[in-house]
Amino acid sequence: MNRMKVSERFALGQWLSDYPDDKTYEEVLALITEEHEDVILWEPIENYPPESVIEMIDDTRSSFENSADDLCSGIKLSDVMEGACND
Repeated sequence: MNRMKVSERFALGQWLSDYPDDKTYEEVLALITEEHEDVILWEPIENYPPESVIEMIDDTRSSFENSADDLCSGIKLSDVMEGACND
């Protein structure tokens, strides 16, 4: 079974209504490029070019990973929840 990272599943879930869960992240992105019928985009983005959809998904994945890295790098969760972090 091909396992995705949590960030990859999260990013796909933010932009896709459905996709084959037995594929890797890269395979799902390839299916988007091919406009494969097994990948269903969320309605607001269904007419976007595949390249734009892939970029949005990968930006979401990257943001998720960066946020997780910040949390694991010593920022207290209570500070994040109260907006005390300074970027």
